[in-house]
Amino acid sequence: MRVAVPLYLPKALDYAWEDATPPQLYQVVAVPVGTKTYHGMVVKILEGEAPSDEPAAPAEEFTLEATPAESKPKKKKFKLKPAKPVGIPLEKPTQNMHFPTATAKFYEWVSRYNFSFPGEGLRAALQAGKLPPEPTPETELVAHVAFDGKMTPLQQKVHKICIESGPFESQAQLAVAADCSSGVVKALLDKGAIHEVEASLRTIEPTPSNVTLGADQAHAANSVIASMNDKRFTSFLLDGVTGSGKTEVYFEVIQHMLENQDEPDGQALVLLPEISLTPQWLDRFEKRFGFKPNVWHSAIGQGPRKKTWWGALDGTSRVVVGARSALFLPFVNLKLIVVDEEHDPSYKQEECFRYSGRDMAIVRASLAKCPVLLASATPSLESWHNAQQGRYTLLPLTSRYGNATMPDIQTIDLTKTPMKADTYVSSQLRAAIAKTLEEGQQVALFLNRRGFAPLLICRSCGHRVNCPSCSASLVVHGPKLQCHHCGLTEPYPEECSQCHKPDTLHPFGPGTRKVMQEVQDLFPEARVAAVDRDSINTPEEMRDIVQRMQTQQLDILVGTQMLAKGHDFDHLTLVGVIDADMGLAHGDLRAAERTFQLLTQVAGRAGRRDIKGRVLLQTHTPEHPLFKALIGMDRDAFLNLELRGRQFTGFPPFGRLTALILSGESENAVTAAARKLATTLPTREKTTLYGPAPAPLLKLRDNYRYRLLLRSAEAPHELLREWLGQAELPKGVRVDVDIDPQSFF
Repeated sequence: MRVAVPLYLPKALDYAWEDATPPQLYQVVAVPVGTKTYHGMVVKILEGEAPSDEPAAPAEEFTLEATPAESKPKKKKFKLKPAKPVGIPLEKPTQNMHFPTATAKFYEWVSRYNFSFPGEGLRAALQAGKLPPEPTPETELVAHVAFDGKMTPLQQKVHKICIESGPFESQAQLAVAADCSSGVVKALLDKGAIHEVEASLRTIEPTPSNVTLGADQAHAANSVIASMNDKRFTSFLLDGVTGSGKTEVYFEVIQHMLENQDEPDGQALVLLPEISLTPQWLDRFEKRFGFKPNVWHSAIGQGPRKKTWWGALDGTSRVVVGARSALFLPFVNLKLIVVDEEHDPSYKQEECFRYSGRDMAIVRASLAKCPVLLASATPSLESWHNAQQGRYTLLPLTSRYGNATMPDIQTIDLTKTPMKADTYVSSQLRAAIAKTLEEGQQVALFLNRRGFAPLLICRSCGHRVNCPSCSASLVVHGPKLQCHHCGLTEPYPEECSQCHKPDTLHPFGPGTRKVMQEVQDLFPEARVAAVDRDSINTPEEMRDIVQRMQTQQLDILVGTQMLAKGHDFDHLTLVGVIDADMGLAHGDLRAAERTFQLLTQVAGRAGRRDIKGRVLLQTHTPEHPLFKALIGMDRDAFLNLELRGRQFTGFPPFGRLTALILSGESENAVTAAARKLATTLPTREKTTLYGPAPAPLLKLRDNYRYRLLLRSAEAPHELLREWLGQAELPKGVRVDVDIDPQSFF
């Protein structure tokens, strides 16, 4: 049999089967690789074919022909290593584990399309090369109703609550419900008044919806439901302005799926672009449906991870919300995939196993024969073009939900606004903040750069403090310097390393912490908090910020793009953008598109209830078409302008791009390899090769990087196989292929 193993290996490996039951396609098997054992997936039953590898282990014997130069043909004998079946945990009697067909085909397709090794898709689904550990049966607390032992009055109260409102998931949950300490609950456990039992599997019964959808919302939901009922793959683009109720649309579709008695194991997957968005989304989901969905992202603990993974396989994980990696869960009966904020660049995995979560979600839905709903107020140019061409079904939501109206957007021309050195809040923005606070409302200030300052420069000799491992400046973070690319951290230097003069190093440029400091100096009575990766690393920390905003314990938020990710604050009526030009400085084809998306999303946080919002954009280029489109709320005009430029150059969505990144510790070796590789490209019509050229970030983690960019009219896979199949790279140089690249760094 041929087995895909979850390792960075260029091909699947061959093994011998050592079980009385014949192997099956997509069965999970335990296989040795070197000295370790991994869980692989059977991708082909050889049935007498000669194996392609030469492992040595006790197994069935094969004989192959080998013809060394200048010698007569000799027969080389070897034995295949054994593969053994893997059982499904908790199944009695034990049954062999198989991946669902649609899931297995997805693993294969993703690896093949993204020009990755055959085990990469499988590796994304497993944990350290194996299935997750056996799930532990869940327990719950119940009361011993007939208990007649002695109890204190408080214990009697807790016991009664457990009888009337139980069962409870944990001691902590019961303690909160009874407003007592965990010690009281533990004492009742010790007495036997309450006890733990294995949790019964209860059918999810969603709370009946009390939400009234608007006409456009109802039409959108019904369109997706019709596709779901017909078991028909359809790509939908839910194109709604910020605050239009896009979430309620797909909540309505999920409600229908959960209430469908004909398929009690139907499953929905909701992808979100940021872990930080999850807490508010989870609270909203639980309030709407009366239960918590399963969660999947890198920060969850081992217990929830096992529960979600195995629940996807047995159908008990009915609704999963997660990051892009949730696509690789082994769903048994997917009925709906939602990609919320589908335009967000974080859906693209940029390193190692490169893939687009949004595009792979469409493939996943196609294999599952279910609808996929892409939702955004600022669709990617590719998705919007596909909807215009009829490849996606467009579902427009043109107005905000309820009584909310779109905010007023204005620019502040910094070329005509004098500001003191090292200050970043203009007089106009300062006055608007003061007025908003006087009215008892809240403010959000946006700057997409965390830290205190992006540069540390010597005022004496001009030396800039850079990262020794990357072609990037070290960012000032209070008493330390940090590289945002490799994570290097150094203490703030006392003197310049070049001229050795003390007290000459000065931080230049704004970061969120410098703006926060300036705001605190301007408004000392205001309660200010930061929303960036330095202050928020867990969903719980984001939940705390959201709660403090909702209860008006905060007046001003200063943050990065984390501010733009779907948050809904009742009293936030002013948004100020400190540097609206920042994204336009990036030299890639999507710079204007992404800046427009980000500013629209940030602006959309303002005035989401009855009070009209206001947005102020500080810019040095107020005449830019992007700002004119924002002010006039003419998104389609901006997208059409971008489309014309892409069509003229043949760039996506009118052509295909593939990036090849060569890297190694020797810059000379990488440069020579890139130049040689460029000369060996086979000739094809409507194909253009750009480069080689140094990557904008030439050095990253002590490796030098050069890039080649291939533009083609059609899918490039056949060309890439021919081209790279004959490539000879020197030792120490590797090439990574990025199909449909989103970043050019």
